[in-house]
Amino acid sequence: MKLKKRKKELPQMHAIIKGWVKYNGRSLRKLSKLMGQGENYLQQNLKSNDIRPSLLIELSGWLGVNLFEPYLLLLDANPIIKPTQKEQKLLNEIESLKKELEEVKKERDRYWEVIGKR
Repeated sequence: MKLKKRKKELPQMHAIIKGWVKYNGRSLRKLSKLMGQGENYLQQNLKSNDIRPSLLIELSGWLGVNLFEPYLLLLDANPIIKPTQKEQKLLNEIESLKKELEEVKKERDRYWEVIGKR
């Protein structure tokens, strides 16, 4: 995939971040100052749609939201990409819980059969 095409497919993080900043009752300028940077720090770093992961991590902490989620949604759409270890562990846990639920339902049904025969 060419870089220019990939950049067009990336989420519009400037708008997403600006929305979360506004939701938290701040401005990019105020948040930049809170982060110990110059007033235009965030404005400059959010110009391009190719934002550094370290900045996304820092902003996620300040805003209380996972700013990687829009990227994860892009990965879900790609069947070639394997799940992370954490996701795989959760998927395995879900499967285990589904099996346990089926066993509990079978046991419940057996109890109802016994109760119904009385």
